[in-house]
Amino acid sequence: GEAWYQLRLKADNPPPVRLDILKAELGSVATQYVQIENPLDVPIHVWSTVSNPKCFGVDPSEFVLEPQSYIKILITYAPSKLVMTEVINFLILY
Repeated sequence: GEAWYQLRLKADNPPPVRLDILKAELGSVATQYVQIENPLDVPIHVWSTVSNPKCFGVDPSEFVLEPQSYIKILITYAPSKLVMTEVINFLILY
């Protein structure tokens, strides 16, 4: 026979990921690649937001990630001041 079930599923957000510290001299840049995965069976539209766009960039900043695939995005840091720690909050939204 057949059996029907009603499921109530809840997914938690993944924990934040701390990236390596990017260091660069004034007038130069430092970069780091970050891999973003889509474990779903549907494409997702992804975009990023950066809290300090004067010093940090993300490329690509918006894209469609196909099902069961991944992309490497580039984080770029260009310091704006001498001997100062600059912080970024980088969010991936979909």
